[in-house]
Amino acid sequence: MLSKINTFYKTNLFFLIILAVVVFVVYGKSINYKITNLDDDYLIEQNITYISNFKNIPNFFTESCYYSKEFPYYRPVLSLSLATEAIFFGYNLKVTHTANIIYFILSIFCIFLLVSQLRFNTSAVKFICLLLAVHPILMSCPLWIPARNDTLLVIFFTLTLTSFLKFIETSNKKDLFFFMFFFILSIFTKETALVLLPIFPLTLYCFDYKISKQQLFKISSVLLPILAVYFILRAISITTVELSSYLTNFKESAGVIITGLLTYIDKFIIPDYVPVMLYKIQLTPKLLTVNIILLLLMIIVWFTRFINRKVILFSLTWFVLSLLPTFFIPDYLLLFHRFIIPAVAVVILLSGLTGKIITKYPFAKKYLFFLFIPLFVVFSLTSNIYSNRYKNAESFWTNAYMDAPNYPENLHGLAKILMTQCKYKQAKELIYEAMKFKYYSYISTLCNILFMEKKYDEAETIFLEALKTNHENYIEHQYYLNLSNIYLHKMDFKKAVDFAEKSLHSAPYNTNSFKMFSKIYAVTGEYEKAIGILSNLLKSDKNNMEYLENLALLYQDLNDSTNAIKYARKILKIEPANKIALDLLKQLKS
Repeated sequence: MLSKINTFYKTNLFFLIILAVVVFVVYGKSINYKITNLDDDYLIEQNITYISNFKNIPNFFTESCYYSKEFPYYRPVLSLSLATEAIFFGYNLKVTHTANIIYFILSIFCIFLLVSQLRFNTSAVKFICLLLAVHPILMSCPLWIPARNDTLLVIFFTLTLTSFLKFIETSNKKDLFFFMFFFILSIFTKETALVLLPIFPLTLYCFDYKISKQQLFKISSVLLPILAVYFILRAISITTVELSSYLTNFKESAGVIITGLLTYIDKFIIPDYVPVMLYKIQLTPKLLTVNIILLLLMIIVWFTRFINRKVILFSLTWFVLSLLPTFFIPDYLLLFHRFIIPAVAVVILLSGLTGKIITKYPFAKKYLFFLFIPLFVVFSLTSNIYSNRYKNAESFWTNAYMDAPNYPENLHGLAKILMTQCKYKQAKELIYEAMKFKYYSYISTLCNILFMEKKYDEAETIFLEALKTNHENYIEHQYYLNLSNIYLHKMDFKKAVDFAEKSLHSAPYNTNSFKMFSKIYAVTGEYEKAIGILSNLLKSDKNNMEYLENLALLYQDLNDSTNAIKYARKILKIEPANKIALDLLKQLKS
């Protein structure tokens, strides 16, 4: 018995190593990627001083993952994961991207552990999981930082279910503890874990597990208090999602759900091109053809009983339940990292099918292996090539706009990229189009463009008018910040300070507010105050070139050549050709 256990752990460890090597070969280059400026900028960069403070960790359980109560997304574990990296490493994207890859590896490995626990052919499950790890439909999971939320949920929920089944088999208190521990992590990662609660009794039924009354009592006595605490914390932490519109517009909502489900299936079966995102999905001949063929095959498998019908029932239920919550979002956007949770059902179904083929037709093993090789190579190469779309904001928004040009956020994202390239006319055209959908959300970017064009009065008028009707803190913060910058350039320092203070009040931890104050102090000659703010920001973002350059210049203004040289040298260690640092050293030595 002991030798079997040792063999099990050794083979699993070897598979984990192989899985890790494969994933790092395909996605390892993303360690050097920047942020996309879709959520990751707000979750990490703009709030780095907040999340890097250990004392703020309890707050994650009483606010949304956007560090306020104004959003409906309760994700304490996501915030905790980002905070852990920030506390130990500061603002370090290499660490964050590496962590994303590791979480992805663990999620695939945990899927393997669960499916093995359900008594499927272990060798077949390994090959299927390797294909899943390099499948283009999941490339955003290791590449896009906010996608880790779904990856973490897969880890914790599969471990919850694995511990649950072990407890049913053994009645061991240790397994009950792990069940409770991983379930807590699951629900505090994402509310989808609640939707998957029916999976517990369904697993017992479909895989012939017997639960005693005593076991049922113990599990219930654990679950109910956990759920009670969760719902209380959730209720005081976020705004509620209004679902009535989905019921009143049931026909439209049902259409979105069905089209979305068919699209996920189509892109999994034939990943000829997996877009960054999709919006206002349309039914196409290819989409319908692929799903009709799959439906016919499922009907054949069901009626011929080629595999156990209970396995099919379990897989379909998991697949639908895990995707359903993603559709109850206003202005639905299809993002493919969400497929990693329903991918568990796909692995189970394919494992059942492959295991049956191998058992019934042993000679088919070599054919399945020869099928695996080209799929693995093509998937790996495709994922590696297309991963470049996530390397920085410019690449991301350019591709997102190409994939979904009618999505307002893509219009906005590309406009900001064009603005940095001084293409103001094209940027304004995109912003005006985006503002037809969400007027107040994109005013700040429009006024930033006007600011770059030195149209300060026009930008000021737009902001002041918008403030009369909009009262959402996260939007007001942007308005106040931009108004402060406008008044600074108009040399109205009192108003610049007033609006900087308002921006700080509406978003107390946002680094942009502190940067605005440092800018004001630098312009008004209060260099020591500016240095104090930048030095504090630098604690959690040690290699920030903007902070280092400004500090070097501020010390020069204070005639503190020692510190000016110190920061100039720090800059050159990071960027040896940095012109500001080189010029500064040249001036100070002359």
